[in-house]
Amino acid sequence: MSDKDQLRQQFFHKRRKGHHGFFVTPKWYRRVGVKIEEYNKKLTIGGLGKMLRIKPAKHPIPLSEIRSVLILRYDAIGDMVVTTQVWRILKRIAPHIKIGVACSYRNIDVLRVDPDVDVVYDMSEADVKQILRGAREARKENWQISMQTVYNRKTKGAIISRLACPKGLTSIAAHDKLAHYQKLFSIVGHAPHQGKYLMPMIDVIKAHFEAVFDYKPTQDEWHPSLVIDEKVLTRTRERIAQLHAENGTRRFFMVNTEAWTPFKEWGYENTLELVKLMQDKYPDCLFLITSSPATQKAVEHFIARPDKPSRMIYYATADLHELMAITRYSDMVITPDTSIVHMATAERKPIVAMFVWRSEWLPYNVPNVVLTPQEGNPVSTIPLSDVFAAVEELMPA
Repeated sequence: MSDKDQLRQQFFHKRRKGHHGFFVTPKWYRRVGVKIEEYNKKLTIGGLGKMLRIKPAKHPIPLSEIRSVLILRYDAIGDMVVTTQVWRILKRIAPHIKIGVACSYRNIDVLRVDPDVDVVYDMSEADVKQILRGAREARKENWQISMQTVYNRKTKGAIISRLACPKGLTSIAAHDKLAHYQKLFSIVGHAPHQGKYLMPMIDVIKAHFEAVFDYKPTQDEWHPSLVIDEKVLTRTRERIAQLHAENGTRRFFMVNTEAWTPFKEWGYENTLELVKLMQDKYPDCLFLITSSPATQKAVEHFIARPDKPSRMIYYATADLHELMAITRYSDMVITPDTSIVHMATAERKPIVAMFVWRSEWLPYNVPNVVLTPQEGNPVSTIPLSDVFAAVEELMPA
């Protein structure tokens, strides 16, 4: 196991030991502290902008005038997936542009064989030393433009952007406080709220893209995509074909059991009952259960139950590319996890998603049903009948 794989394993195990609840009202003194912090930012933001040598840039910039772009995406797996269309479009429209991507140890494997990315940096946000090492490497390339696509913690993002791109233009997108962030970035795209919900994250990135570049992608162009290791694709395709031959089936549901925390998961018992219903409804289907290595032992224990449906099979994945390959060959994806949602979106699969609430991390331009529990309740309280009805809506017998 590589060092990055060990870090990823430690991260997942540490995360699952955390608080299982979700809705927690901050104490009064914490709310006061947040207000003081906001006021302090207003006082110091101008000085920080001067330290970072921020100058407003005329934009959008013609692609013919751009030689290199660094995309900062040092957070989660799904976030990386929903950003892939940025370099995909740039390389297709302006192949002369050099593309760099700053990743984290969690999502760097997504780009393992991506031909549209010229340089990859490990700038894992959880490790300050790694950020500094990655930024030092990035400075050697003298990037012309940086795109900060980690949209929370923008002040920290402004500092990291300047460390990695000390002489170029820095950019970001924001829902509000544009004048505030214009002191920290050369270019600020506007991603307005849409009613009671935030703009979908993919559209936030689109607003950012159109603020920086003088090109407006079509809706069909603006869709994430995955480049999967061909060896992994071949191995996965052969294994699935073998499973179909053994079970007399011809298609399969991908049923993901794991989310960020147990509070966001639908639960093994619910999954078992759902598969029992689906096995009767869809006799030509397999039901492949997936999870990260962090919960593999728990899933294997669950799947060993004597009342398990015969066509319910745990598909243990060795890496992200194997998980992406299963997504590609599936006929429908059922998941409480946003990373899997974005993979399924990239592969244009029907999706049944179960979230704590509706957010900007929803399926995008694919057939989907998003289910949520009553406010304050865990995802496991979403009724079985609702999930089964969603499956029937998206995939009639």
